[in-house]
Amino acid sequence: MSTATILHKSLVQSHQQCPRRAWLEADGKVQPQFSVAGEAMLEQGKMVHAAARRALVDAVTIHTGLALPEAAAQTTLAIAGGAHTLIEAAFVAGNLGARVDILECDADGVHLNEVKSGSSLKDKYLDDVAIQFACLERAGVTVKTASITHPSTSRVLAESGAGASVLVREDVTDTVRWRSLRVAAWLTECADTLAGAEPTTAPGPQCVDPQPCPFSCHCGKVAKPTETDCVAYLPSKAGPVAECIDAGITKISELPPGAFTKARNALVRDAILSGGPVVREGFSRKLASLGFPRSFLDFETAGSAIPLHVGMRPFEALPFQWSCHRVESVGQAPAHGWFLDTTGADPRRGFAESVLAFVGEAGPVLVYSGYEKARLQELAVEFPDLADALHGVIARLVDLLPLARRGYYAPEQRGSWSIKAILPTLPGAKAAGLCYESLGDLSDGMAAQAAYMRLIDASYIGEDKEATRGQLLDYCAIDTAGLMFFFAYVESFSRKGEALAA
Repeated sequence: MSTATILHKSLVQSHQQCPRRAWLEADGKVQPQFSVAGEAMLEQGKMVHAAARRALVDAVTIHTGLALPEAAAQTTLAIAGGAHTLIEAAFVAGNLGARVDILECDADGVHLNEVKSGSSLKDKYLDDVAIQFACLERAGVTVKTASITHPSTSRVLAESGAGASVLVREDVTDTVRWRSLRVAAWLTECADTLAGAEPTTAPGPQCVDPQPCPFSCHCGKVAKPTETDCVAYLPSKAGPVAECIDAGITKISELPPGAFTKARNALVRDAILSGGPVVREGFSRKLASLGFPRSFLDFETAGSAIPLHVGMRPFEALPFQWSCHRVESVGQAPAHGWFLDTTGADPRRGFAESVLAFVGEAGPVLVYSGYEKARLQELAVEFPDLADALHGVIARLVDLLPLARRGYYAPEQRGSWSIKAILPTLPGAKAAGLCYESLGDLSDGMAAQAAYMRLIDASYIGEDKEATRGQLLDYCAIDTAGLMFFFAYVESFSRKGEALAA
């Protein structure tokens, strides 16, 4: 691969994450495939950039479709012509090229302003600006200040469409100036990689850090232990376990009994040695003690860098969907209730009122994390007239996750207590239709959030919206039906114990 190509700042940053990623980007023969998380990050970035740019007056935009040399020439002409603010200003110095989100010019020099979607400053953001800083300095441009504009979770959306009201601008000049001294070495390393054959970098943490790599399908997935009897799956690897691992022990079954000082580790060991699921008696008895009616509840939410509704903060969770399976008494078939608002209007009031109506005023409300509690508390603050009723539901919540972590484990969970990891270990779950694989790409919370954002976008026509809506309903329903199925399975062990005692 030729190294005569101008190295754009994004290519240099890709090389910092993984040399193989940079090589594949420059080569261009393997098409990038962005994950749902990767696509969501890109969309958030677009929203923040649009909000920042709407606040600019009389800015000159350098077309992003131009090659860097041509864009740099137009930038020079615009500055010479007296432009004070430029969007996507371009510069080339030697083999380094960079575009600047917002460039402001005055008598002292120029001011770099990079726009980012994260709620805080990150190393990758600072490195991004450092590369720009180095490029401009090499091109003979005096950089007076460098800053990063990003959403702040301490601000609220002031009015509809005024996304800039949640953005803050932080000066990073001194930090970036020092970081820019390393750019020369980064360029050399990147150029050397591109001059050679495709690197053989094995998949690893760099595939997702600091962001999901769009070439992970080409390189393969990060290798995970295939054996369920692996010390990597123990919840705690401290103390005696760490000493055994250091001594070369790789299997849970080979650890001495004295290593299992943690109850959760002992639970995993018992399941590995038995070769099947283990249910602790305390867990099953706890579930059996719960009265009726029993409501199994799950929420889906979306968070946006630019809040979707007035009064919300960046990345504040917006509850847009719930599912609940409710069992009134022993042996009675469950009733299923749900809520899903994809109109684009603020769904929170309807969400709160409908969930209150369905779960009623009595009986435990079973969830699988503290997430639902946090959202109910937020809704109580947002709607004071509903606060008493919402706090009543909060008082009835029973979180099964900490109970499951202490009371249930099957070897096939491979160290995970997510409901998605547990369901495949339960006899009859797949036959009952509790299978996320049937939902295709919409099989996790991130995908559900991305689907919601597409559904409320009136300009988006790239999919069958009714089909996507149906997938969202199915996804959330599996969550609560699966939770109910798991509950029934564990509770059945208490009845087995009672039969044996009799």
